[in-house]
Amino acid sequence: MWIEMNASINRIQTAFAGIPSPGKVQEVAPGIGWVRMPLPFALSHVNCWLMADSGGWSIVDCGINDSETGLSWNRIAEEVIGNAPVHRIIATHGHTDHVGAAGFLCDTFQAGFTSTLVEWQSACLRLGNHGERPVELARFLRIAGCGPEMEEAFATERTRVARYLGRLPGAIRRIRDGQSITLDGEEWRVIVTRGHADEHACFYNEARRIIIAGDQVLPSITPLVSVFHWAPEENPLGDFLASLQNLLALPDDLLVLPGHGSPFYGLHHRIHAMVEHHQRRLAATLELMRVPATAFEISNLLFPTARGKGQGRLALGETLAHINHLVTLGEAICEAAADGRRIYRFN
Repeated sequence: MWIEMNASINRIQTAFAGIPSPGKVQEVAPGIGWVRMPLPFALSHVNCWLMADSGGWSIVDCGINDSETGLSWNRIAEEVIGNAPVHRIIATHGHTDHVGAAGFLCDTFQAGFTSTLVEWQSACLRLGNHGERPVELARFLRIAGCGPEMEEAFATERTRVARYLGRLPGAIRRIRDGQSITLDGEEWRVIVTRGHADEHACFYNEARRIIIAGDQVLPSITPLVSVFHWAPEENPLGDFLASLQNLLALPDDLLVLPGHGSPFYGLHHRIHAMVEHHQRRLAATLELMRVPATAFEISNLLFPTARGKGQGRLALGETLAHINHLVTLGEAICEAAADGRRIYRFN
């Protein structure tokens, strides 16, 4: 659903022909191993990075908490890590596919955990709320124009994904924007981006011209930019686009190590492609508002196959991100209907 198909604005060069199988490590640069963990979602995998670090290793991102991921990490521990220490588990952000196995890895390797504060807190909050149905979620969906059947479908999907978030580390080494972390004597600058996550961390090695981009810049899909029930008035798309503009200050010839897909070159081309994608989506959303409609109605028109694929929740959040951005820009107006729903129209 989120795939960007326009090849004319997606001129990137894939850095490697093959991909590592689960439980294997493929070197992408000296001291940097590419680990590809399977996911039981529409998005079939997540990338993790095994980093040489002071006679041992550090790991960037983890995969989900399930038996297949655990077996893959155990295989890597036996065949690659061996008796060397793992110093740190580092998270780009707190989404389940990136930190689901964080507690398992910290326990297995007796390693510390490094993250931005907000991403660790948000993951802890989701874990603590597992199995609950917040009243705010029901209200959020009703205001968006969803009926009871959609509320039930959303709750079911939320529960399905939640089981892959395992125990989280109880303490962190906090990182902030502009700081650096040292891996094997090399400095990696922390660049905090927003929109896909509230405090998503990219890691930039200027000397080696490499960026670990997490989910902020992906080679062939645009990351989910969504409005959620706990912050229904937020403008994550505005944050996301601003973060992309900041990344354009980096050199274009970096090796980009993304959270999904294959490592690639062509950072600026990919950023421009994602910006144009959202500009087209904003224009389509605004056009649909010429007939006043709820967020749910607009979502069904923007993503007509999403509900049938079990992605209705993601489509609604993405639609609201575009709606809220248009309202912030003053190009759309939000009005309250008598039944409590919010109606959006072209301004």
